[in-house]
Amino acid sequence: LAAYGERFRTQQFALADHAWRSPAWPVHAIISSLTIHHLDDAGKETLYSDVFRMLAPGGVFVVADLVQPANLLAQRVAEREWDRAVEERSVKLDGNTDALALFEQEKWNLYRYPDPVDMPSRLFDQLRWLEAAGFRDVDVYWMRAGHAIFGGTKRV
Repeated sequence: LAAYGERFRTQQFALADHAWRSPAWPVHAIISSLTIHHLDDAGKETLYSDVFRMLAPGGVFVVADLVQPANLLAQRVAEREWDRAVEERSVKLDGNTDALALFEQEKWNLYRYPDPVDMPSRLFDQLRWLEAAGFRDVDVYWMRAGHAIFGGTKRV
């Protein structure tokens, strides 16, 4: 992103902390990847409202994260599909299934091996929270194996 110079800024912070949610400059886009699932439902709902307030008119918010399937059957599907996706990628990139073996050894599939630090929420709920916060054009852009990319815009 060097080509964007001063137009792109990074900032390290604790996600649950509220201090970072009042930037001194206009924010045109916020992108989150595999972090928001560490907040509980109330934390996510508050975050979405705070992000909406942070964005300049026309700004976008895009989330790529784990989502909680709506029921046990859907959870089993996500569990199997995540294994399948890791296996496909392992074979494509490395020509073997070593990455899948490590994935299983490390118990990374949270749908099979829940971890209390992981608190994914249902996608439907998150889309509603985005709309309640004021976002428009809320949509799901991609979804596979319990992972989704979704977001919305702050209309001008």
